[in-house]
Amino acid sequence: PNDGDPEINCAHIDFDEGSEQFSVDDEFAEWPVIYTPWYGAQGFADYYGLALPTEAMWEAAARGPDNKAQYASADGQLSLDEINYREDDEVGQLEATKTYPASPFGIFEMSGNAFEWLGDWYDADYYASSPSDNPPGPDGNFPPHNASGDPRSPVDCVTVDPPCQKILRGGAYNYQSFASQTTYRQGLFPHVATDHMGFRVVAVEE
Repeated sequence: PNDGDPEINCAHIDFDEGSEQFSVDDEFAEWPVIYTPWYGAQGFADYYGLALPTEAMWEAAARGPDNKAQYASADGQLSLDEINYREDDEVGQLEATKTYPASPFGIFEMSGNAFEWLGDWYDADYYASSPSDNPPGPDGNFPPHNASGDPRSPVDCVTVDPPCQKILRGGAYNYQSFASQTTYRQGLFPHVATDHMGFRVVAVEE
């Protein structure tokens, strides 16, 4: 929803309770999903038996077949012809999916355009002691119930110590190129939704 008017659906995704189906506005069917908090992204993935990628999945896909790409562009390099990012004071705009060339793995806009929510909790120091092979991500510190046994509000994640945040990767059209690097990681409270944050889902083999 739009923070200024809850009646405006800026994500352009609707859920019909009668048919229990999600639908996307035809006009935006080929655009990134934005204005969606992590909880919404996770709920969408759960509904269809899919998942938000782990941070390890995302980075392996972004860095390409040789695991060396600095950017998830066609050639692993930075270019405004291949990545939608902010250059100096020139702020662009969100673009439709497949506006820019695909990466070597055939994936579009993993760098730039819109940040992507991932499944992992954020821990700045996690990789100092994580497994080297396919690390699963930290456990997080946000149990679903408080000390009294009552369900927590999503905004309670701001008050725990340390604050609990989910991972965003990929950069966005209004961020400079540093955020589009395949190694850049950012944590954010999972109830936040903006016009430069979206998500993609993956099918995970059992």
